[in-house]
Amino acid sequence: RSEEFRRVIRETGNSGIILNYPDKVNGKRDDWSHVRDGILSDIEKVIDLKDWKEIVTHNENGEYGHQHHKMTHSLVVEGYEAEKPEARLYFFGKYHKAVTVEKYESGEKPMPEDMKNRLPDDVLARKTEISKLYKSQKHTIDGLWHIAPYENFTEYVAAEN
Repeated sequence: RSEEFRRVIRETGNSGIILNYPDKVNGKRDDWSHVRDGILSDIEKVIDLKDWKEIVTHNENGEYGHQHHKMTHSLVVEGYEAEKPEARLYFFGKYHKAVTVEKYESGEKPMPEDMKNRLPDDVLARKTEISKLYKSQKHTIDGLWHIAPYENFTEYVAAEN
């Protein structure tokens, strides 16, 4: 996946960083308990690396429940709170099941506020082309593509002390 990531970065004219933490250990999804402090430290370093305008990460549900996405969310919030950057922090929008999206789009159910801003066709077409560069993730992308037209971010609001 790292070469696919680099290809996407080149294609979009961006730069990126890959942190090397385990996905699976002995065939099971790693819980990151033994590397948590290292991940947090790396996140804090990335936050402090430059004057970011925006930081975007997974939502608290890990979109569709992915364990590492949920942990990443928590760690980014923790790092953000520790570093107190000027950047605004955003989370990916709420996940909606394909059958539910179909009901929204058909008018059978009212479209929720977080899905009212559909990407323009040209942007969605570009997103489609870029997603094809992630060949190893085709199955996952196909299974989640119903939500692709809806990129609605939620801004983080720090809890009052």
